[in-house]
Amino acid sequence: MNSIIAPTIATLYKRTNLFIKYNSRTIQEARNKTELRILVCIHSYCNVPGILKLLEISHGSRHNQLTVFALHLVDLADQPSSVLIVHDSHSPRFEETKANGAHHDYDSSEMDQIVTAFNEFEKTNDNVSVQSLTTLSPFTAMHGDICSLAEDKFVALLILPFHKHATTEQSLEEIISSFPNINQNVLDNAPCSVGIFIDRGFEVTNGSDPDYGVHEIAMVFIGGVDDCEALSYAWRMARKPGVLLTVIRLLETDSRDQRKSNELDDDCINDFRIQTSNDDFIIYEEKIVNDGEELIEALKEMENKFELFIVGRRDGLDSPITSELLDRIDYLELGIIGDLLAASDSDTSSILVVQQFVNLIDNKVIEDLIGTQWLSMDRTAMNFGSRRLLMATSNTLWMYSEQKLKEMHHVDEGDVDDGDGVNP
Repeated sequence: MNSIIAPTIATLYKRTNLFIKYNSRTIQEARNKTELRILVCIHSYCNVPGILKLLEISHGSRHNQLTVFALHLVDLADQPSSVLIVHDSHSPRFEETKANGAHHDYDSSEMDQIVTAFNEFEKTNDNVSVQSLTTLSPFTAMHGDICSLAEDKFVALLILPFHKHATTEQSLEEIISSFPNINQNVLDNAPCSVGIFIDRGFEVTNGSDPDYGVHEIAMVFIGGVDDCEALSYAWRMARKPGVLLTVIRLLETDSRDQRKSNELDDDCINDFRIQTSNDDFIIYEEKIVNDGEELIEALKEMENKFELFIVGRRDGLDSPITSELLDRIDYLELGIIGDLLAASDSDTSSILVVQQFVNLIDNKVIEDLIGTQWLSMDRTAMNFGSRRLLMATSNTLWMYSEQKLKEMHHVDEGDVDDGDGVNP
């Protein structure tokens, strides 16, 4: 059977729920925990094989639990409110059902295929739990459905398919024009880290050594919290037998030809290098780039050498080398490095662009913003970008003011004079 909940998910997601805290909103936080919880979104069945391969490699250790929530996105433009279908793993077949008195008329065969594929993934992998769901809603409400479900399921990572998919000629072809807006809205509002997956036939590649099933993955590191998050995810994948991880750190130079980095980046890289120093399946390289053209050339040298690139989105991070490439970006949701890789001539390399969740509720930034101390602002902007700082702090201040108003209203209601001059 399938459970139908309507309208379970709000059509407009507001970040007020961020005051309800749960641990492991990021891969970095979940790195040493026994369970990793991931929400994957599916536009159509063509997304499924690549996503399943990504999940398979993400399950690095048989001793750790991987919990997957697979959400199929179905557009119903005339649907007044969102409807969530929770599929029974023992009976994936969906029958047309009336919910809230509305009759949903559409072909459910693709839905059946998706549910069946994820059920099979659960059966064939140890310590993997899968729950398949479908949301029926208009595109304008879909990002709210996704963010609400991520919050409800306490996930650390939310994976979205890119709105274009590879054709047989390996060019990227747009699926539906509304999907870019959904992805951008999720990036702006997600309660956890987000990955955008560009699939170039990831499911059919056998690695550079088919006899042993070796999968070659590259992580390109420049700096910032998104790159640290991407590195944590790549590191987790490297625990999977048969995965060869190459981490390439691209170092910028200043006018005195001195390499530039910051403490957060160095700590992230040093921790990784120390703990993986004896792992023969992990390679670390450094390359110095002096300008945007050298950065492009460095990325071109990597084309077709790896099955999967994992990079940070780095939205809003100011960097002389990447800033000069801003006018070349076609897809803002991918960031500069992700966009350059997506536009490359590679016909085999898939890409995962990662954005780390930034929780200002636990950050001194909120204290700085509502007080008089502003000392940490420059460091925060350096770590995750001025544009994201502006967006995140404005949301945080809105939530903070809403909470304070509620507290004041509660106090006013409680301060009722009983006539003897003493408040109860």
